[in-house]
Parts: sequence; structure tokens; C-alpha cells
Amino acid sequence: MYILILNFFAYLLTLIIYAKHKRKIDLGFLCISAFTLSSLGACWYYSFDLVPLYYPNIRIVPLIYIYALVLLCITPFIRLRLDKIKKFDSTGYEDIFNALSTIFGLCSVPVFINLLINLATRSFTGNVLNSMYESNIDNATSIFFPPVKLFFSVIRRFYDLIVFLLCYNVFLKKHTKYNKIVNTCLLLGVLSFFLYAFQAGSRGGIVKDCTVAIGYFLIFSSIYNSGIWKNIVKKIRITAIVVFSSIVLGLSAISISRFTTGELSTSNIYMSQWISQYLGEGMIRFSDVLWPLEKDLNGDKNFSYIKSLLNGNGYKNNDIANDVYESRIGIKTSVFYTFIGSFYLDFNVLGTIIVCVLIFFFLNSICNKIKIKQKIGFIELIIIVKFFCLFVTGFTSNVYAVMSVQQDEFIFWLCISIIFLMRVITSISHGRLKY
Repeated sequence: MYILILNFFAYLLTLIIYAKHKRKIDLGFLCISAFTLSSLGACWYYSFDLVPLYYPNIRIVPLIYIYALVLLCITPFIRLRLDKIKKFDSTGYEDIFNALSTIFGLCSVPVFINLLINLATRSFTGNVLNSMYESNIDNATSIFFPPVKLFFSVIRRFYDLIVFLLCYNVFLKKHTKYNKIVNTCLLLGVLSFFLYAFQAGSRGGIVKDCTVAIGYFLIFSSIYNSGIWKNIVKKIRITAIVVFSSIVLGLSAISISRFTTGELSTSNIYMSQWISQYLGEGMIRFSDVLWPLEKDLNGDKNFSYIKSLLNGNGYKNNDIANDVYESRIGIKTSVFYTFIGSFYLDFNVLGTIIVCVLIFFFLNSICNKIKIKQKIGFIELIIIVKFFCLFVTGFTSNVYAVMSVQQDEFIFWLCISIIFLMRVITSISHGRLKY
């Protein structure tokens, strides 16, 4: 317990120093805050009876290892000053963004209506949400009417892009009647993902979607938080508070559903203990169970989809994949070890350090480019929010370390590459290509 308390104060002191220096809520602040909350959750969880018996060997070295590598990864965000960015550079993308806004907006309406009908006609009490989460069948099959599934398939893998388009239209487009309609439809699209995650019983999906939305809003609002934009930012914040309150209720409903089913319903585990476990389990398990690791997965967990494309092997079913991984290294891989722990499962001590160093240099080069030019481009923005999501949710695990998620990400980035190529072709044809 003393080691966990010291670990908490290390993160808390880092957060205080950062807040005093920056005096702004930005990407770095939220990343550090997430791990500060997690370290507090670890102390809270360890204070319950029997928990110290399950994890008797909490050690300081692995906790220092996590702390150092987390700070290394988020250092580019710590150094990035969002208030110094003068504009979002949409040169050459305008027509593409307009077309995508219309397409995604139109597809979002029937999806949202279907999800609202589900809320009005279905019961989500008891362990229904947990049953949806545990089901091996694609939740879209049971949630959407057959005609609506086609519309959902169009937007399913592009939540990040829809959130971006909503922010782009709100902050950078004239608020004509047509644009207001498009923005409303895009907002329904964003809300649809939260409703879908709730009805699928996916607590992690809600947290991830919320983190992505915060990332885009934070960047755009920091760039355009002056003059006329202050009123827009104020209205968005009010809307965000209402949505966030609904999200909290949804998370509570999912948690209660899981708490009142299976082993949890017959045990003496209290709800508060279960919440603290969600927050702090990653650090405790990494320190006690995972460190040191005799064998590793050699990239099979974090890069399973890419490896399956190269060698034809892989497990689309995450449960089967975790069973195989566990048999190989003798340790459960379906639980939380933090995102550093996810890398550690694949690459062990030295390999994880190398991965984090590569992440640092990659992000640092992007952030330095933004700092020098005082503007942020489309691809840079997408990359930054992707890593922001990885870090903020990383007190649990690597949210991208599942083959189905990686497959979705592959399709997403393929789409982004096509958008970039279309922009290059358009710019060349107009003789205004800029790098």
C-alpha cells in the first residue's frame, strides 16, 4: 500500500507542476490526469479486504517503469501549445469534407432513429447489457433493423471522421440553413455511436468515443476560442455537459448490469470495489503479476491484424486469441495491464522501451512541425487524436490491441489515405499543391 501511495503522489505532483506551469486544460493535462486518477484507484482498490492477498508482491520498479514510459510517450503533448496554433489548414480538402459531411450526415439519421426506437421499446434492466457484451454475435445484427444495417455499415468505422467533420463544420463553415441541417445530422451520428455502445453493453466503447470527442473539441476550441467563437464554444460546452451526464448514466447502467450477473452477483464484491478495480487494476496487475515476464508474444497482441495479413495467421475472436496467448506465456492477457503493459506483453522490457521511444520521436516530429508552422493539418490532427485516445484510455490497456479493432483501424486509415490522395490530385490539377 505504501508503494501504491507513493506512486499516486508521483503522478499527483506531476499533475500539479504541469497545471501550475501550463494553467490550461490541454492534451497533456488530460493524459496525466487519467493516470493520476488510475493511481488513486489503485490505492482505493488495494484498501479492500482480500485484495492484498491476491496481489501480495507490489513492487516499485515496475511502477517506475510505467511512470517513466508514460511520461516519455506524452512528452510531445506536454510541449505542444494548442493556444499557439493559429489555424486548421484545410487547403485542398474543402470539397471532400463537404461531400463526406453530407454522406455521413444522411446515413446517421436512420441509425439514430433505430437506436431511439430500441430505447423506447426494449428493456435494458437486469443483466441485459452484460448479455449483449458477452455475446459472440455481432451486436449490429440484433440492434439494427435489416434496412438500417446498411447505413450503419457506412458510418461504423468512421466515428473519428464524423466527430472531426462536425467540429470542422461548426468552427470553420458559415452557419447557413443547409449547414445547420448537416451539422445536426452529424451530431446525431456522434450520438448514435454512444447509443450503440450503450445498447451493446460496451463500457470501453463509451469511454473511447468520449475521449475522441474531447480530443477534437479541445483542439478546435483552443484554436478558435476568441471573438465570435466564444459564443459557439459556450454553446458546445453546455451541450457537452448534457451529453456527458447522459454518458455517466449509461456507464452506470452497464456497470450495474455487469455487477448483478454471474460471479459478481454471488460474491461479496461491492460496487465501489468494482469501480476502483476498473480504475487501478492495470498498475497493480502489471507490478504484481506481469513483472518480470519470461516469455512474450512477439507482437501478436498489438499487431495481430498486420501479422495476419503477412502470414495468414490470426484469431478474429478475441476470446480465442487470449486463450492462445495465455497458453503461450502462462499469464492472462484479457485483463488490464495499462497500455505500457500491452506493449510489454509483446516486446518485454527492452522492446517496450524501444516502442515508446519510437512513439516519442514520431509524435515529437509532428508537434514540432505544428509549432513551427503554427497551424495543424488534417492528417496531423487525426494522428494526434488517435494517440491521445491511446494515452488517456491507456490506464486500462491498449484500446487498439484487438484484431477486430485493428481491422477497423486499417479500413479507417485506408479511407484517410484515399482522402489525402484525392486532395493531392485536386491540388495538382489546380496548380496549388502545398507540402
